[in-house]
Amino acid sequence: MKAIFRIQSGKNYFIFLVFLAVGCRSRQYDYVRIGKEDFYITDTGFKNFMKSILNEEDVTSDPMVKCPNGQMCPQWQCNKTETPYVCQNIQNGIKAGKPTCLTYMKNKKKTHKNRKHSCKSPAGKKKLGPKPKNMSDPSCDEYPFASTKEGGQRAHVMWVPLQQNSDQGISLSSFYQRNKLDKNGCFAVSP
Repeated sequence: MKAIFRIQSGKNYFIFLVFLAVGCRSRQYDYVRIGKEDFYITDTGFKNFMKSILNEEDVTSDPMVKCPNGQMCPQWQCNKTETPYVCQNIQNGIKAGKPTCLTYMKNKKKTHKNRKHSCKSPAGKKKLGPKPKNMSDPSCDEYPFASTKEGGQRAHVMWVPLQQNSDQGISLSSFYQRNKLDKNGCFAVSP
């Protein structure tokens, strides 16, 4: 891990804050050491500390994880209470070998194409099977997400309640914005 800056006395405090702000925003550093105390950038308390120093609301509180490509990426957490069917589909996809580290495309046309390939193609419809009769407003859910390079034809699909699919879409969209994910931005998924 890479320390952003080490402070032994208060005289370097201003320089520390500058390094801290730059390091946290660029995600180049993993932790800060103040005296003998380490503050990891992924700690919620540290994020709140940064918000108060920078007077910003956009310092993310999402955990950072190391993906297989070596990048530190923010992690999106599926809400098992609000979207249990969606979380189950993600778990099933991961068990079937789908990746947990994904690449955001930030391209509406490609997202639409991925969704069409995963849910509306003959192969997607075959994977889905008939709509469940005991589910109100069944909707096709895909993992990896249609908004990622890994989504599309080979996505794991499952029928989920439309409301859960919509809630998950809103949560994921907020996550992308909160973490300022741009084209080809990496992120991890926790089912």
